[in-house]
Parts: sequence; C-alpha cells; structure tokens
Amino acid sequence: MSSPDTQFDRDKAQALQKAFFAAPNRCDPMTLSSNPEDKRALQTSLRRHASGATDQSVLLPFQEIDTGPTSWFACAASAQMLRALLDEIRAFLGPSYVNERPQDRVPDTADTHAQPLIKAAGWHAIRFDTPGGDGDMMVLRQWRLYDDLVSRRPRVASYVPSSFHQLRASFDRALLARNEAGALAAMATLRERFGVSAENRQFLEIRLNAAFERWDVIAEHPLLAQLIHLQLPPETYGDVMEALYRSRVQAFESGNTLEPLLLQFSQAVAGPAQPLFSTRRTSRRPAVLKAFVLHELIQPEPQLAICARLLKEIPVGAFGTVDRILRERCTQHAAEAGIGLAQKALANEQFDRAWELFWPLTDAVDVLRGLIACARESDDPAKVAAVLARLHATDASIRNVVESASATRLARLRSSYQAPLLPDRLSAQFARWPNEPEDRYVERWAEFARSVDPRALLAEGGMVDAAIDTLIRLAVEEPALIERLYPLWHELFIERTDPDPRLVPLYLEMLEALRARDVFQRTDQELLHQILVAIVDSGDDAAYRRSVDTIAKIFEVIRSPQAMGWALDVCDSLSQRRVRDADARMRLLTQVFQACQEFSSRLESLQAHQLRLLAQEAKLDLPKLPASPFPESGEAQTVDETPYRVAIYSLDEAATRRAVEILKSLHPHWVIDTNSDHVCSDRLKSLAQHAHVFVFAWRCSKHAAYYCVKSSSQKENLVMARGVGTTSLVAAAVEFLQGRPN
Repeated sequence: MSSPDTQFDRDKAQALQKAFFAAPNRCDPMTLSSNPEDKRALQTSLRRHASGATDQSVLLPFQEIDTGPTSWFACAASAQMLRALLDEIRAFLGPSYVNERPQDRVPDTADTHAQPLIKAAGWHAIRFDTPGGDGDMMVLRQWRLYDDLVSRRPRVASYVPSSFHQLRASFDRALLARNEAGALAAMATLRERFGVSAENRQFLEIRLNAAFERWDVIAEHPLLAQLIHLQLPPETYGDVMEALYRSRVQAFESGNTLEPLLLQFSQAVAGPAQPLFSTRRTSRRPAVLKAFVLHELIQPEPQLAICARLLKEIPVGAFGTVDRILRERCTQHAAEAGIGLAQKALANEQFDRAWELFWPLTDAVDVLRGLIACARESDDPAKVAAVLARLHATDASIRNVVESASATRLARLRSSYQAPLLPDRLSAQFARWPNEPEDRYVERWAEFARSVDPRALLAEGGMVDAAIDTLIRLAVEEPALIERLYPLWHELFIERTDPDPRLVPLYLEMLEALRARDVFQRTDQELLHQILVAIVDSGDDAAYRRSVDTIAKIFEVIRSPQAMGWALDVCDSLSQRRVRDADARMRLLTQVFQACQEFSSRLESLQAHQLRLLAQEAKLDLPKLPASPFPESGEAQTVDETPYRVAIYSLDEAATRRAVEILKSLHPHWVIDTNSDHVCSDRLKSLAQHAHVFVFAWRCSKHAAYYCVKSSSQKENLVMARGVGTTSLVAAAVEFLQGRPN
C-alpha cells in the first residue's frame, strides 16, 4: 500500500515519461551507450522517478532523429533542488563534455515537446546538449557516477546549530524530550563555542534540574546563597523560587491550620532567600505568586490589597487543604496603608510590595517618585508604561518637580521598552506586541507558557484560531524566532495541557512546524511522537490519517537502523489506541516492517521482541530475523535470574500493560508491579520503598504521586522514563538494572 501523495506523484511521473518518450522524441535511452553499467544506472534512475520518488533528480534524453544530436533534460522536483542540481551537473559534466543551454533561450523542437510536459508534472529542468555518439556515452558515464554518489548521500544533512539561540533552542527541546544527554551536549557546545560564563552555566544547570523536577537539587545548590543576590534572568528566577517553594514549603499545605505553613515559609524561604522578594519582575508562575502571598502574610502589617491582587491570579485550591483558611485570613487585613508604609517597603527594597502600596495613593511628588523607583527596579515593561502614563496625566506642578528630581531614572524608563496593558484575552498574548524586542517576547512567552492555567486558556473562544494564525505567521515570516519559541509552545500545549479535541487543528500545525524544520534527530523524533499521541487520543478520522501519513513520510526520510527504535515505539503507541484509519496505520506498519527486514542484523533485542508482538497483533508475517535472542514460549531463559523488583507508575494503562508483558518475557524472574494512584496511597509508598527500580512515566503522571514516590523511595532508584511509549518504560528499567552492581 502507498499513501495518496505517493500515488499522485507516481501517476504524474509515469505520465511524464510516457509522453516524453513519444513522438516527436525518437530516443531510446538504452541505445545511447554500449556500457551495460551506464545503461543500468539510467534505467534505475527512470524507474525510481516512475515510482513516485521526488528526493532525487532524473535525466531525460530527447532526439529528433535517430542518429542526431541529443538534448538532455535534467529534472528536479523543486526550484531549490534544481539550483543544487545545476551546480552538481556543471561539476560532473561542464563545458568539456556538454553544451549548457540558457534558461531564456529561444525554444526549439526539443523545448516545445519537453518543457510543457515537465512543467505539467510539477518538475523543473535544466537543458544541455551533446552531438551524440561518444558525447552521449560520456554523459551516461558521468551520470552513473553522480547518481551513485547521490544515492549514498544521507537524505537529510545533520543539523548543526550555528548560533547561540539555535543551541539554546536545542537545549530546550532536549529537556522537553527528557533527553538529558542531548541537553548536556548542548550545554557543552554553548560553553565551548560561545564561552558561556560560569554564572550562566549555573543558570543552565538550574533550568535542566527544573525540567526534570529536581527541586531538591536546586534548593540545595552550593552556590545558591550567592546566586540569589544576582539579578537573575526571569526563567532562572522562576526556577529557583519554584524549587524553594516545592522542596521546603509545599508539604505544609496539607495541614489543618495556617500557622505551620507560615512559620515554615518564614524560616525556610523568606529568611534565607530574602533578596528574591524584592521584586518578582514579570514572573507569574503559581509557585512564585504563592510565595509572595505568604510573604505578605508574615509582614508586621499585612495588606488586603496586595493579597487580593495576587490571589486573583492563583486558582482556588492552589494552597491545598489550607486554601480556604488562607483566603479568609487575607480578608481580615483590610486596613488601608498610608505613604509611610509604602516608603518603608521601598527602603527595605521590597519593590513589588512598595508598588502595590504606592499605586492607590493620591498623586504627589513622593508617590510618583516611589512608583518610578519601583518600576525601574522591577524591570517590568507594563509597570514602566503605567507609571509614565500616570505621570503624563498628573498636574503640571507635580509633574515638573518629579521630572526634575528623577530625571535620570525617567530617562532610562523612557528609553526602555514599554509594554501595553495586559490584554483581557489570554490569546492576545500569543503574538508579538508592537515594538516588542525579540528577547522580551521570548521571555514573556516563557513566563506565559509556565504560568497560564490551561483550563482558562481552553475556555476562551477563538483561542485555537489565534494560536494557529500566530504559529503559521511566525513559521513563515520569522523562522529564526520560531526556532526559539517552539519549545515553549510544545511545553504549553503538549506537556502542560491534556489532549483535547479542540486543540487538534493546533496539534496538526505543530506537527507541520516540526516537519518543516527538516531536522529529525532523537529529540525531534520524541517531540513528534508526543504530538502524534495527542492527535490520536483526541482527533477524528481525518486528523488520524493526516498525522500518521506525516509520520510515515518522516520515517521514509530518516529510515536507518538508528531510527528503528523510534519507529517501533510509534507503531506500538498506535497499536494501543483506537484505529481510526486502518489503511494509514497499515501503510506505516508495513513501511517499518520492511525497514526491520532490511536492518534485521542491527535490531536490538528489545526491538526484535517488540516487532514480534506487533506482527502478532496485526496478523502480519514476521520479517525474517537473525537467530532470536529470546526463547520461544515455554522455553526457559537464564540470561538474568536475579529476582529484581520493578515498579512502574503510569496513567497510560495500555503502555504499562505492554511494558509488563515485554519485561516478563525478557526477564521471567523479575517481579513487576504497576501503579496508577492519583494520590499518595499506602501501596504507592510501599512500592517506592521496596522496588529495586521505580520507573516513573513523567508524560502521564500526577504531581501528588511523584512527590509521594520521591519522598518514599531511595533517590537513586527513581528513574524517569524518557518518552511516551512502551519502549521508554522497558528501557528505563533494563538500563538501570543492567548497570547495577551485583
């Protein structure tokens, strides 16, 4: 079976060849040379073209008379390929052998016959002529050499990031795919190529640990006491604050009273990390906002206005069992603050608190100067725009005094970027705002992706259309910018948001955005797999067919032994979900089976076993494989008789069931337990305590379960599965236990 696109290309190519070698063309390609190897090379090229392949060029000869000169049309499937083909043909043939014809030539019989046919087929051509005889033989000899080299050339060149932003984007994509080795490699390249400073290396390490939710590692960082005194990048600031809150405070949210939570926060976070509470800049992460609410409540004179402002951005229930008590406590502090309290907060370098206290006060010189100082220190474009607008609208007598007293700060504020007021619609934050610097846009997207409530985003009408429009425009008009932003889109809509039918059109565009990059390394393959699963879980028949066919085309490009594990894992994910288009699934499965046959000697044991299961389920003939390293059913296996205890946590029941089946086949002596509890149950704690390895499926999990496992297990035995499929669960357990000392 073949895809509709391949069938369409095949029909066009066959029609082109049939018409091209008809009258007035009297050329028989097989009579142009006496060398059988040369003739075979041309015949192979024509057959490949007739099969619908569009990744290589084809050579079409034309002769008006049997023994006359020959016109050669070297054809490519796109204008870009044609430009490359022109340079390569010149290198292999050149003026020594052929006469190249200009593109703006006067058409002759050969052009009149060939050019309309080539154009109708959607191909592009360059023409060169030979006088026939030895000239034709020389062309075919050189073409054989050229075509053989092109066939050996990798279909997709290795992606080598060249700029700082490209490397940073590679780092972010590796984190999304939980490819720690890839992330570390990107960090090393950044250090070697761009001389990243020691402090920036620390920031990258913090981001890596945050992506893997190693909050304890960040909170116990040996240099944290020094780092918190620096002006941290917004992303690093959010990571550090979230780490401190999650590792030192969050457990106290389950109490029955508020006081233990406030005491723990004061002693473990507010005191040791006091510099972090001067300003949160533009951060709106839930953990950061919660920390600032608690920071306000431990003040000598807590203010309702500040608490209320922060609580509006925090979903109800975010503080666990003490959420209701905390919100009631905030309503009890309704006393209005005067300018003295605001100035005290400013003197204590609590700039965000001072801003909230100054803003409701009547315009005065001290009030406006305090707001200007807060806006300057917070480096928040929205505050900058707000205070400048307020200054412009105030009485001239006050404005003149402020202009004179704060001239330097005002000059800096006016020269900095001023953001518009935050729009009411969340989707209005997708696009780049007028005059917004690129770095500011990326920073804003990072905070947006990690702070917005996905439920609120989905509830907004027109959000999907706005997201698609923005994504397409960025991909077409600003490819360098979408390179930096795509990891954030993926983090928001794939990692933080459960599969949703409303998002299917956006999923499809994200799939195309990754495919258009023409880069399919391990990290990119995992991201493609994640998007495919989201589409299959929530899409309709058409979306299923389109996404599976897209994956099939990508696999055809990256077809190699290195890609077999990914391809089998994709097929495994499809086998465990509703089949909405059996033909599309079978096309991909057949393609993968054929590749397994081709690379049978390179398949790993796990891959061979997975192939057998897929063949049994699809009722397909199993490709011929080398001698199986696995026993047939009923035979004993003595590869590893150590009775290891393996625990797997995942909410994907199908993947878990398949992983258990494979592990039991590979290692019958292992004891394998599974769990999918949403809360910290006694059984989950017991499994975490006694398992030799606890495999945690991060892509489908509950935070409550993760923290339960983390606190109950031996830390070195907790392993995060890299991907979304069965293979990642099995590989995580096997790789860990195989590296375990006996």
